[in-house]
Amino acid sequence: MRWSSALLSGALVLGLAGVASATVMVRASVEELTRASERVVYGRVAAARAREGGPRGEGGIFTRVELEVDETWRGPSAPRAVLWVHGGRVGERAMRVHGQATFEPGERVVVFLSDAGGAWFPTGMSQGKWRVEGGLARSAADEAALVTRGPDGLEAATAPAPMSLDALRARVRGAR
Repeated sequence: MRWSSALLSGALVLGLAGVASATVMVRASVEELTRASERVVYGRVAAARAREGGPRGEGGIFTRVELEVDETWRGPSAPRAVLWVHGGRVGERAMRVHGQATFEPGERVVVFLSDAGGAWFPTGMSQGKWRVEGGLARSAADEAALVTRGPDGLEAATAPAPMSLDALRARVRGAR
């Protein structure tokens, strides 16, 4: 009996460790993302470089992303924006944060940004990035990490539907 209790306890701890390592985000609407963001910008990724250490000297791997800003939809306007995301690859070391946005040079994006102690990060991790191709904006939200609050607790959610860049702009500018 004692041995089976120890085995069951060990299995429970290992099972919870797997769950604890996953990122779960409550799905946010465009309006909720806008209200939670100090800046919302549309532009092109000029550079994305991973490095050891974050913008405030914290440990780990972070990626510094530079945007050439075409339009500012909320917050201070500037021709460039620098933002940070957790994760990336530096030499042989790599760090992936489930649910975090990733950026590629040349990519056109709308980014919802929050000031985290003097450094800009995407609001709501991957929810704060929308890819733009041919005038259509698509949320980069990691569906595996999205949930909604249902009557019986948390339920799996889908990413927001794609919309035209003009429709996304209008929703951001209309959010109060």
